[in-house]
Amino acid sequence: MVRLFLILWAFLLIAPNHSYAQDYYNNYSVPQFREMPQRSPVRGDFPRKSARSALTEGQVFFSTRFRFENLKNSGYRNDSTASTLRTTLGYETKKYKGFSGFIEVENIANLAKDTFYDGQNGETARPLIADPDSTEINQAYLHFKAHKGLEAQLGRFEITLGNERFISNNPWRQNHQSFDGFLFKSDMLLKNSEVLYGYLVNVNTFDGNHGSNGDMKGDNHLLNILHNYKGGTATGYAYLLDFNNQTSLSTQTLGINFSGTADTYTLFDVGYDIEFAMQSDYGSNPNGYDVNYFKLEPNLSYKGFDLKAGLEILESDGVNAFITPLANTHKFNGFTDQFVSTPANGLQTWYLEAGMAFKSGHKSFGDLYTKTAFYSFQAENGNDNYGSEWSIQFSQKVFDDYDVGFLYASFDAEDYTTNAQKAALMVQTKF
Repeated sequence: MVRLFLILWAFLLIAPNHSYAQDYYNNYSVPQFREMPQRSPVRGDFPRKSARSALTEGQVFFSTRFRFENLKNSGYRNDSTASTLRTTLGYETKKYKGFSGFIEVENIANLAKDTFYDGQNGETARPLIADPDSTEINQAYLHFKAHKGLEAQLGRFEITLGNERFISNNPWRQNHQSFDGFLFKSDMLLKNSEVLYGYLVNVNTFDGNHGSNGDMKGDNHLLNILHNYKGGTATGYAYLLDFNNQTSLSTQTLGINFSGTADTYTLFDVGYDIEFAMQSDYGSNPNGYDVNYFKLEPNLSYKGFDLKAGLEILESDGVNAFITPLANTHKFNGFTDQFVSTPANGLQTWYLEAGMAFKSGHKSFGDLYTKTAFYSFQAENGNDNYGSEWSIQFSQKVFDDYDVGFLYASFDAEDYTTNAQKAALMVQTKF
């Protein structure tokens, strides 16, 4: 496995340059290196002549997201029905000598507190919908950008890397995950490449400032290198996580991802997403283990229609499994969230997803996007059949400023956990 990893890493460094392709729909975007967490440029955003004018002539940002979510689980006496509202208010300064600042306050309000278990309210006879009440500073950072491909950032911020399998702000949860630390990014260190290094001292999880797991303090290093080649991108990464209070989550993960499109000379766009990673214990982790991760995902798109099939494997040695504690957990392995944590015997997932965009024909409504998916889950170590899930979702932009979405998913359990069904209706806007 080590030899294979070294060969793939060498390919990343010598592959020829080419801008990478991305599908039109975010749900089916080719995994890529995300920009540093920035808001929309401040109107008239050119350097101020004084620090005072940069501070006072910035721009206010506001967003809100309402979600009605119902979760049924045959292992619980009652259903959970949550009506939650996420509201953010932020302010970004203008630039002064390359520097700018941003601060954002986030509030999560439960409109029907006693009808679901949020992890903190004691309603343990109901299944978990982890959106507890919370008010906190979600982001507060100082950003520096030089003229020649150099950026740095210090403070509290949201960030997503690649396809969000390892590092993400976990955007499905109402309380977004943010990070305290330092980021550095440059496209000058390696030819045709972007390099990001991050040092994190704390993770502010979706558990909120009142939760027992709301803070994950530690000594964490992120290294992400993206290289463009003909038809796609190669991304190599090293994530060294050492947590003080959750030592079993301390891991060293080294991996590489290839994604892009192939020249088939047909009417269809044929894409691929291939990833391999190695993980072992790190730092304060009391367990000793070495396991691997693998994903193979071909995809096909044509005039608003998208189809992808895939296999994802998180290995286990029978005691310890490959884990992704900082991932966008809702994005992978089904929407009922049965596999937020990897089972002890690992996880092997076969999946098929299809999406279609329909023109609305009305200027007040954007395209209607639909997606349906099927997942089959098995143990990677052993013969257990965990179960299967199917889901369907719809999303549409309304009156330019509003996004409306609906999701339904059903998990049929076999040798793992219990049956579950989830339905969610969402409305969000931002200014």
